[in-house]
Amino acid sequence: MIKRRRLEPNQEIIVIYDQNIGFVQEPATFVRYESIIHGEVQHETPLFKYRDGTISGLECFWILPSDALSQEKVEKIQYELISVQLTALEISKTLGYSIPVKIKDKEIEQMAEENVDRLQAVIEKFGFDPRDESWLEKELANNERERNWFTFERDNALLFADEWDDILPKFNLQYQDTLSLEEAKNLSRKRMRYALGAFYTRMSGNPNKDDWKKASREFEAVHRQRENRMLTWSMDHVGKFPLVRVKEPVTFFAGPYFHECLENIPHVFTDINCRQIKPGVVLRAVSYDSKLKYIRLDFTPDVRKLLKPDEDPDDKPWVCDKEDYLIWVRPIEIETSLDILEKLE
Repeated sequence: MIKRRRLEPNQEIIVIYDQNIGFVQEPATFVRYESIIHGEVQHETPLFKYRDGTISGLECFWILPSDALSQEKVEKIQYELISVQLTALEISKTLGYSIPVKIKDKEIEQMAEENVDRLQAVIEKFGFDPRDESWLEKELANNERERNWFTFERDNALLFADEWDDILPKFNLQYQDTLSLEEAKNLSRKRMRYALGAFYTRMSGNPNKDDWKKASREFEAVHRQRENRMLTWSMDHVGKFPLVRVKEPVTFFAGPYFHECLENIPHVFTDINCRQIKPGVVLRAVSYDSKLKYIRLDFTPDVRKLLKPDEDPDDKPWVCDKEDYLIWVRPIEIETSLDILEKLE
């Protein structure tokens, strides 16, 4: 999540700037804020001192050392910066603004141009901007807290949010609230279900908001009830999750665990891409809904430990509220893809 923070003189930071070889990151020291005019607009811009001299905030991105505790975190930030630059270019082209270009890449500029042209064509065809999700808080929020959370998620692009240690304190500070982690996760899931529920209705070009709301509410209710049934099933089966055997290859998403999969359990996959679990592998059913036939699968504890050796014993494999691996079998594929070794119901 991109953050807005005020620096103090002589504060140590890390600058990230673009060169022909890609991103370069170096330790630097904040010197002062300077008033700089760019595109006929005055900006309060940070000035940094680093190994090669000084660099302006118009030429680089900056993060705190605490944001870069691992190379994985740094790479994630760099990936986000590309998206930020692309979005900024799209906004500037749409509104006619001149903005600093911190990543000088012709492909990104061309992509921004194409995206703006494509979006404008869609808006002209539909009569509304399909990316605008402000209607969720305006039309579907039941109270002020929901409205605040929905707005907060939209403003910070937090659909499928998982960085709760950063997100929750910022929300509570911004809205002077005392939202708990569990309450925040429930609101996040609710907004996600609303957004997914109206997706096809809106993308079909239907401009009728009553139809959007109807589709959202119906989808939200169906999947909230399904999730509750699956949670009840999981709690009833803790310590005795039924076993299933893969009969036909099933889809696997490695998430952040691709390297662990490739290095520690390559034998369970059909190939080195780790995208399918091969026949014969025994898995656990950790959540199940007998009504809609949704199933959540996981590896057996011995295999799971190879992927997550430092996992908290209190972690619940049936709860999916953070970035993780996923074994995916659609309801209509259960009979053809799995041998049920122990009763699910």
